[in-house]
Order: sequence, then C-alpha cells, then structure tokens
Amino acid sequence: MAVVALMSAKGAPGCTTAAQLLAALWPRPALLVDADAAGGDVALRLPREDGAAVDRDRGLLSLLSLARRSLSPTALVEHAQVLRGGTELVAGLSSPEQAQAGQALWDNLAHALAAARDHDVVVDCGRLTAGSPQLSLAERADLLVCVLRPDVSGLVHARERLGTMQEVLQAGGSGPLLGYVVVGRGAGDRDVVGARAMLERDLPKVRFLGLLADDREGAGVLAGVEVPRPERTLLVRSAHAVVDEVARLVGAAGQPLGGTPPVGGGSAAAAAEAEALGARRAARQRGSRRRFGKGAAPVAPVVPLGERLSGTPVLKSSSSTGAGS
Repeated sequence: MAVVALMSAKGAPGCTTAAQLLAALWPRPALLVDADAAGGDVALRLPREDGAAVDRDRGLLSLLSLARRSLSPTALVEHAQVLRGGTELVAGLSSPEQAQAGQALWDNLAHALAAARDHDVVVDCGRLTAGSPQLSLAERADLLVCVLRPDVSGLVHARERLGTMQEVLQAGGSGPLLGYVVVGRGAGDRDVVGARAMLERDLPKVRFLGLLADDREGAGVLAGVEVPRPERTLLVRSAHAVVDEVARLVGAAGQPLGGTPPVGGGSAAAAAEAEALGARRAARQRGSRRRFGKGAAPVAPVVPLGERLSGTPVLKSSSSTGAGS
C-alpha cells in the first residue's frame, strides 16, 4: 500500500480539496484521513452516504482512547464513515486543543497507516511545521505533497517550509519523497511558470507533480454543491494528470494492492526510483509485517463520486476533489 500526505505552508491554498480529489480519483481503494491539527473540515463539507451528517466524534477522536496502546489498520477502517459519493473518511478532530492533547494518537496512527494492506491512504495534514503534532504522519508517508498558490507570499512560505521538511524528514535518508502541486490559472501562466522556476532552482530535489486549476465551480462538488457534469469542470480535468503522477511515484499506478511497482518494463531511472521507494518503505515498516484484515465493508453508493468525476469506474471506494481550502 501507499501513504500520500498533503500539506500547506500558510493560508488556504486548497490542501483539503486536493486531498479529497486525490482520494476520489485514486486508482485503488483509498482511505481519506483528515489529520489537520487545526480542526478537520471534510466532515463539514459532505454528508454520509445515507444523507445524515457525519459524526465528528467517530474518527480520530474515537481512535484517541485506543491510541494510548496501539492501533491496527483494521481499527482505522472500523472508525471510518462512508461519505456521499463513496469516500471512506476518518473524520478529523474538531480543535487544535484536541490535537495537542493527543500526541499518542499521531504516533500510533502513523504506524497503523504504514502497516495498512487493503487500502492506500491519503492524509490531509493541513498546515504543517516542524513542530506540528501530526508531523509523524508525514514522516512515515511515501510522498509528502505541498499544495501552493503561485503568489509571492504563498510561494515564499512554501519554499521555506519545503526546505524545512527536507532537513527534518530526510535527514536520515529514509524520509518521504517531497513534491508540490500548484493551484493556478494554467501551465503557461506567468506566475505558475515563475513558481516552478524558483522552486526548481532552490529545491531541485522537490518534484513538480502538476497543476490544479483554480476553479471554484469544480471545488464546489467537494463541498456538497450539485454541479452538472462535474467531470467536465476545469478542476477535475486538471486533476487526472496530478493523480496519475502521484500514483506513479508511489507505485500505485496499475498495481494491485499488495503488489510491487514494476521494475522490468520502465527506464533504468524509474526502476531505481521504484527500488529506492521500496527500500524507504521497508525501513519505515521494519517489524510491522503482519497483514490485517479489513473490517466490515461499507455499502457502496450507486454512483461513486470517483466515477462521476472521471466518467469511468474506478477501483476504489473513496471520493473527493481539490482546490480551495
């Protein structure tokens, strides 16, 4: 399985929306974990598949008492709720005070996510710093993605935060890959081009993962707004390339859960990258090789949001999309 964590440096560039999008369009079953230490938003955006409001006490808060000992991936699924559209969500905490009081939760949650076998995991870390309580989730991810907007303040803060994450998370050589997604007007937009040039110059090891269209109508789909043909919105159309690139980097593209990335059919660089990713993952998961069974499977909705966004069936039971918060 793969763990992809998303973060922002400052403000609201669209990190939560991007996490929802990634989970909705992911090529394999995915679990969306709302781990924003400032308070989770996803549970406030969409109802459950039965139309009722999401129970915000069921998720990270209900896992808090279990986390004093340890957590299994099975427990994560048992405490998840299925949103309208099919996304399996582990609802976030409601306040920063809860996040600060639950340090054992973050550490044990990170171990459980890394040990999951029947879901990939998309984690919305929200605003992340070197002192954030949820930093351990990013530390044990396969890929940490910074979502940013190409304005001066957003770009400068993102550059500084990504540099800090490089120092903190990759110091031992076994940390996550680092990348960034730009929310902007188009690949040829002057601000987007300038942002890429600056980050490629100053942080050459941090990968550009793609562009998400700055599209309020498309983002509304993930906030419960009924939008005709959501798969045609600029946001969703732009998201496919981002999802494809992220899935490729973490070995999820075209691979069943439990499989390993192909190393025979690609370039030598791709093979080496896949091998390095496997080594990093093995280092993080040493001593945690047990397979856990999935809990009771939720009833799938008639038309999963991922299908509505892509126009074709997807091999997953998760949903959501991105650019705006």
